[in-house]
Amino acid sequence: MAQRGKRYREAARRYDRLAAYAPTEGLGLVKSFSKAGFDETVDAVFKLGIDPRKADQLVR
Repeated sequence: MAQRGKRYREAARRYDRLAAYAPTEGLGLVKSFSKAGFDETVDAVFKLGIDPRKADQLVR
């Protein structure tokens, strides 16, 4: 089985997988992992828990 790279192993030990980070803290953590020579992107997914069928919970 293939081993993970040095950068991956370093990044993996610098954060706790089970912890919930605040958005600013998480963004700072992601920025500290950056080693690429180009502009990287980050996708953020938020579960809002709303029902779009209800008129008072519409999102535009």
